[in-house]
Amino acid sequence: DGLGKVFDALIRRGLYDDTLIIVLADHGDEFMEHGLLSHGFTLYDEVIRVPLIVKFPCPGPHCAPRIVKPQVELVDVFPTVMSVLGAKPPANLVGRNLSEDAAESRIAYSELYTKIALRTPERKWIYDEQDDSGELFNLAQDPGETNDLAAREPATREFLASRVLDFAATYRKD
Repeated sequence: DGLGKVFDALIRRGLYDDTLIIVLADHGDEFMEHGLLSHGFTLYDEVIRVPLIVKFPCPGPHCAPRIVKPQVELVDVFPTVMSVLGAKPPANLVGRNLSEDAAESRIAYSELYTKIALRTPERKWIYDEQDDSGELFNLAQDPGETNDLAAREPATREFLASRVLDFAATYRKD
């Protein structure tokens, strides 16, 4: 309702078409899916998969509504804004411009305290640095993340664990 009022005000003022609008959330909430009624304690999808809606200025090349199929991250918001403003993002920027069509999904990462989640469209590995343990889920077969496959799929677990450690070594500054 509140967003509708903002959009209506932009339309009345003749600003809607020329305005970049980004609606997003920083986290979701848990409603007992994994035993908690809260947020900020886990990296399950109910917490890390959030809305992200982008309305590009029109007229322009990205006016038509579309759904982006490849997995995106909130780090993609900054390079998207820079692109709309005509600025070139730094070469070492992690995110990608959402106005450009991505051919494929990339691995998405999330962090919370001692935990790091690595998410592909098919799999998810949640690693806990504190006790060097993790959970592995097949998201296509188990979107609720209830069936931990870590013990049954050691090769997948080890591959994803190495990717998480590479991520931590690359992006963390001590």
